Amino acid sequence: MATILVIELITLYGIFIVGALFWVVNEIMDTIKKHKKEKTKKNFDPLDKF
Repeated sequence: MATILVIELITLYGIFIVGALFWVVNEIMDTIKKHKKEKTKKNFDPLDKF
């Protein structure tokens, strides 16, 4: 009985870690995309003035 509980705990912990990593990767990717968009906007600003 105890071994089954330990296995379940390890499995749930593994799923939690994978989910947390996936979330962190998504956050980083979103930040990079936003940063790239802002950079392109800044690059086009001088062209808009002319």
